[in-house]
Amino acid sequence: MAAVRDRYAGPLAVEGKETVMATDRIVVGVDGSAAAHAAVDWAVRHAQRLSAGLRLVAVWAPTLPVAVPAVPLGAAPEPLSGGTAVDAAERVARTALDDAASRAAALGDRIERHLEPGEAGDVLVGHAEQADLLVLGNGRHGVLAGAVTGSVGQHCVRHAGCAVVLVPGAAG
Repeated sequence: MAAVRDRYAGPLAVEGKETVMATDRIVVGVDGSAAAHAAVDWAVRHAQRLSAGLRLVAVWAPTLPVAVPAVPLGAAPEPLSGGTAVDAAERVARTALDDAASRAAALGDRIERHLEPGEAGDVLVGHAEQADLLVLGNGRHGVLAGAVTGSVGQHCVRHAGCAVVLVPGAAG
């Protein structure tokens, strides 16, 4: 708790098992995973209690995958169904953002939606500069769940200028 208090200058109180902080804007990283769904649900409950706004952020990588199918010399590669790999990545992120917005519909006009290309950690840290709280899903389960966090989560915890909450996804 002291570490949170040191990084976060706002009022802090403990409510049950959750820490409650005074916030005006909560940023949530969404990617369509079960852990991201849990993060959105947690952030919606927190925003409702505090009448805070919610910024949903989905990030897609604007680069092609490193591994591409082999194509014989002189032959044209077959197009991907519905566009390029970049188009597909953007569609997946847009679907995740749409789903998150549906989950957060109870907040009405207090929801902002952002779909951006880039590295997820950097984009989320950028949005966290304008927020009081950054909420991310943590899909790690098992023996090391308490000790291991995904690379995006680690990046955000190290670099975000606000408090970061990692919400575990449903075990399954």
